[in-house]
Amino acid sequence: MSDPTTDRGLNEPKPRPWGALLTVITEPTATFQALAERPAILPPYLLQMVAGLIGAYLLLPLTKAGIAEQYAKAAPPGMTLALYQVVTIITLAIGALIGPWLIGTILALLASFFAQFQGGSAGFRPYLSMIGYARVPLAVGGLIQALLMTRASSMQQAQSMNLSLAALAPDETHFVLKSLLSTINPFNVFYYALLAIGFGAVQRMRPARSATFVGVIYVLALGLMLVGGAVNKSRGM
Repeated sequence: MSDPTTDRGLNEPKPRPWGALLTVITEPTATFQALAERPAILPPYLLQMVAGLIGAYLLLPLTKAGIAEQYAKAAPPGMTLALYQVVTIITLAIGALIGPWLIGTILALLASFFAQFQGGSAGFRPYLSMIGYARVPLAVGGLIQALLMTRASSMQQAQSMNLSLAALAPDETHFVLKSLLSTINPFNVFYYALLAIGFGAVQRMRPARSATFVGVIYVLALGLMLVGGAVNKSRGM
């Protein structure tokens, strides 16, 4: 007789990929356990793509104003303002469509690498699915952030409006500290918690043992933010 506690494939209903977009928030452990058995890919990444496009659309007026301001400071050779705006907007749209898949692929490969030290890799697809669903809070947070930024009158003001602790920092705060504070918001915290739960579910281990993997992802994300902040600072943005 099979053990009902381990025979999840027979005793648990198949996960509903679209419904999992909600249950990953309300019942993350059970959802990730089910998805570890039957990974779903499209729903979470489609959600991120749509959220990214909606966010870009909401911020379109601010984006155009920011482009015009940047164009006035340093116009790209051979480009009119209208062309510069079109190119930038198309680039942002493409980023919203490709970005989730690119990030998901990179993180899934990292998860597969770390899995070698945690009992072996489960294969690329389960990690890609897990990463996609873990990032659902970021998609929701991004939309809320975009809605908040639409209340700004300028791009500079919009950049100071966010849901993290960075919103409480004075304007003269060093960009390194500000970048660190910007990672501390409810949606980011939930995302990293879901990463730990999801990686643990795929590896069939306690989420606490995912600390190294989650820590590396956080450090990489913070490093990219610091590089971006340094580049913007050098450009006077």
